[in-house]
Amino acid sequence: MALKKISGKDQKRSRSFTDLSLGMVKNANTQDVAVVKNDNAIKQAIKNLIMTTPGEKPFQPLVGSNISKLLFEPLDDFTSDAIKQEIFLSACLTIQN
Repeated sequence: MALKKISGKDQKRSRSFTDLSLGMVKNANTQDVAVVKNDNAIKQAIKNLIMTTPGEKPFQPLVGSNISKLLFEPLDDFTSDAIKQEIFLSACLTIQN
């Protein structure tokens, strides 16, 4: 994932992203759950979104993707287009909600 380098006054306006580590690894200093930051947190959030099936999250039936239905399909142009469309639609629906 390519991110633009931020310097100077733009650095003050930059956002930072944090999330809990999915491995539930302990932080050696605080003995708390480890935290992932910035691009790793974004990658983890997108992966969680794609791996969640619609209806899996209570009260949010539209969050997730049906990519698991394409798991054992033959990998051809139609399947790759379906995977791309599924990822795109799940991201768009999540952003809208």
